[in-house]
Amino acid sequence: MQLIPVSFEELSDIKYTVALTPHAPYATPEFLVVTFTGVYRDGSAGNTDATFMVAIMEGVQRAWFTKSLIIDLSGLTYWWGDEMSWIYRVGHFQPSPCYKPLAIIVGDNCRDALQTLDPEQYNQHCVQSFEEALTLIRSEKPKFDKCMDEWRNR
Repeated sequence: MQLIPVSFEELSDIKYTVALTPHAPYATPEFLVVTFTGVYRDGSAGNTDATFMVAIMEGVQRAWFTKSLIIDLSGLTYWWGDEMSWIYRVGHFQPSPCYKPLAIIVGDNCRDALQTLDPEQYNQHCVQSFEEALTLIRSEKPKFDKCMDEWRNR
């Protein structure tokens, strides 16, 4: 049987970078930043773009554990496609019922579409700048810590 090699990059033309806060060896970084740039394809053509983005975010969260996540979409063009809503669930800390603090930085080429896709999630997670993202994840951290403590003590 001849196997066919595949890679995540075949799913999408979207590019990404990952960055961590400075931290001591074996210490948990404060947060992780995943930046996506490029063009998210419209409608169902964007399904594999969403799959790619979620796969990258899940993978980097497993590789570099942090208690908070910032997704930077300021360089992404996104006009419409329902599966983009998957980004709001990437911080689920399984098997607990808790979600990591999540901030999503939006830009001019994705803001309107994300607002109409899920206004409640947009208002909860989306901001305009890195500084606002820091403020948001830091304000949500006590809620996450409490959720985790309650879950562990059950």
